[in-house]
Amino acid sequence: MLGDRMRLPPLNALRVFDAAARHANFRLAAVELCVSQAAVSQQIRLLEERLQRKLFERNARGVTLTEAGRSYLPPVRAALESIQEATEQLMAVRDGEKLALSVPPTFGIRWLMPRLDALRRCHPWIEVQLVVSISPVGTFPANADAAIWHGRGDWPGVVAQRLFRDDQLVPVCSPALLAGPIPLQEPGDLARHTLLHAQRELDDWRIWLASSKVEGVDPRKGPLFDSTSGAVQAASEGHGVAIGRGPFIDEDLKAGKLVAPFPARAQSASTYYLIRRSERLVKAAIGAFTQWILEEARPYQ
Repeated sequence: MLGDRMRLPPLNALRVFDAAARHANFRLAAVELCVSQAAVSQQIRLLEERLQRKLFERNARGVTLTEAGRSYLPPVRAALESIQEATEQLMAVRDGEKLALSVPPTFGIRWLMPRLDALRRCHPWIEVQLVVSISPVGTFPANADAAIWHGRGDWPGVVAQRLFRDDQLVPVCSPALLAGPIPLQEPGDLARHTLLHAQRELDDWRIWLASSKVEGVDPRKGPLFDSTSGAVQAASEGHGVAIGRGPFIDEDLKAGKLVAPFPARAQSASTYYLIRRSERLVKAAIGAFTQWILEEARPYQ
């Protein structure tokens, strides 16, 4: 095993290889690493000799990766980033690190906050600063390290990682309403009940009614709430029927706080994503939080 480890190239040579590949230019790589261009050339030559593979083709405008170089670069880059994140995380454990996270109300109240104790147990060195925001999606908050956005995941200039694939729509109400004097046994009965709406998800009722082929029910009629969380809370208090999303209501359904009068669910056209800036991570807390939240969301993948 020791002999295998000794065959690893020097870390400095790998750093030079990564920089030269990113810039496609030895001179620019030298500027980034604060060394001479000759030192960059020497490290690449030593690495190529160690690997017995040519990694770059030299040309008048710079360098391009060979087939071997293109194959070697992704695992090398991933390993360097992993070492950097592990080092930053280890250093952060000493003093703790703050993570400012911007979240929409429903996600924060109904999904993330009940899980924050689990995050603290897993990463006690991360101090989460939760900022509940209803600002328009698409502009990264200036004071946030990461954010949760709701949509289709096609935003330019950011890294978007989908949290929920099983983000299904389902009507929910209180057990008392279901057992009340006005029947709620089939979807058509919704015409005689109050539909509760979330301002930011106005299409949810229309999507569910169309998916269930329900006619005679106006998908626009009924009181409007600032968030899905508000609409679902009103439903739990017996004020009508709301459209809930699986990740946010499944626990309340299991606990009997809410009931789903109909088994049919409809797939939402949009869902929730973890958003980070496109530039390289600068906080160990972001990397650790990303791994944690993706694991928490795994049941809905």
